[in-house]
Amino acid sequence: VESWIRTGQIPELRPAQVADWLHGLASSWVPPPGVEVEVALGLSPDGRHVAVTEPEPHAYRPVDPAHRLLTAGRADLLWLQDGCIYVTDHKTGRFAPGSPITPQLMALGLAAADRAEASHMALGLYLAREVDWRWSEAIPLDSEEAARMWDLVQMYAGLGPEPRPGEWCGGCWETSCEHNPKAGR
Repeated sequence: VESWIRTGQIPELRPAQVADWLHGLASSWVPPPGVEVEVALGLSPDGRHVAVTEPEPHAYRPVDPAHRLLTAGRADLLWLQDGCIYVTDHKTGRFAPGSPITPQLMALGLAAADRAEASHMALGLYLAREVDWRWSEAIPLDSEEAARMWDLVQMYAGLGPEPRPGEWCGGCWETSCEHNPKAGR
């Protein structure tokens, strides 16, 4: 994606399915000015952006060791337009959330909005298999909705890394998880 945005040319990709996913993205979206790709973002316990590094996949550390992290992650794409920060997550799996308002995107949106000093955020999912974009409305950061999102992000970030099995695991592909009824198959 980054190469395509930078050069305007779709690179050779293998397997063919990955190439199809990029062609779908290119046919359904025009990169806006200032778009950033694969942006690592941290969020502090007081809801402020924290600059982070990612020394290994999915392991984030504050650039300034004096800063604390509540949570961190990576936005697939983000850009600022007319005071609104747009933050996306791209899903290539068979099972994607129905709504872009997920704890992951809420946390990334709040961190990106603080970093950009935006007044609003819009959260988006790109479902590569379906070539389908799903967007939230632009959410004012001073709204009750944004405050509820902040409460949810704090709650989810405080749960810890332990698995939380439940009915939502039904379509999971992770057959090595001891909580999956298909484990070991």
